[in-house]
Amino acid sequence: MSVSEAVKYLAECPEEYAQAIHEEARLEQLAKNFKAVLMDDCDEKSMTAKEAWAMRQPEYRDITEKQLPDARRRVAYHKAKGKWADMVIEVWRTQNANKRAAERVR
Repeated sequence: MSVSEAVKYLAECPEEYAQAIHEEARLEQLAKNFKAVLMDDCDEKSMTAKEAWAMRQPEYRDITEKQLPDARRRVAYHKAKGKWADMVIEVWRTQNANKRAAERVR
């Protein structure tokens, strides 16, 4: 990644990162709510049995095993790429500061 690519990423991608964070939070809340609805629909007596039944349902598993992990990967990707862009820019700044210092010494 070049410095210009790093600056471009930091300038253009905060919205994508924010959307990924929002989607992750939305899916986490959806999973909680859906689990509660499923538990309420269950005929089991104990809460543990109701919870186990709800967690086995295909719709709940789709959210928790497919959609939510995908959302978390997108958040992690944007977070890591943002840190990488920050480091590229910081290295560039350090190199330029070192060049200026070397020129002053001459």
